[in-house]
Amino acid sequence: MEHVKYDMRLIYAIMSGRVSGAINNRLRRNFKLYDLDITPEEWMVLNCLWKEDKKSQQQLCQEVLREKPYMSRLIDRMVDRKLVVRLISFKDKRINRVCLAQKGREIEEKVHFVANKTLKEVLRGLSQEELDVCQESLRIVFNNSKS
Repeated sequence: MEHVKYDMRLIYAIMSGRVSGAINNRLRRNFKLYDLDITPEEWMVLNCLWKEDKKSQQQLCQEVLREKPYMSRLIDRMVDRKLVVRLISFKDKRINRVCLAQKGREIEEKVHFVANKTLKEVLRGLSQEELDVCQESLRIVFNNSKS
């Protein structure tokens, strides 16, 4: 087996969630700076619904990689804050569709601006080629970790 050199500090930062935590903290601060009362987790759900509204909770779980109980609590908070509404299927009462509420629609442009601004901040210094390699590398690591 060939010898591979690892940056263990980086590996630990990734495994402990410090990298995603730092990005989420920056996103949270930027949302607050622009008077947006949402969390990074809510942004992920809203982003899915802006692409295609009226998704089932199960679809949202799969897209944002969260478990059902977590997603249910997250959507409860989003309903309370009037970002989304739940529609219960008349055909199958077990299926909830999550739809954008008016407030969720109204903040789309501003949220996209802040999210893109944040991504530019945290990816500053990377060329497009480096970013492409990084994304592909992380995709491989993620897929290898699932199997």
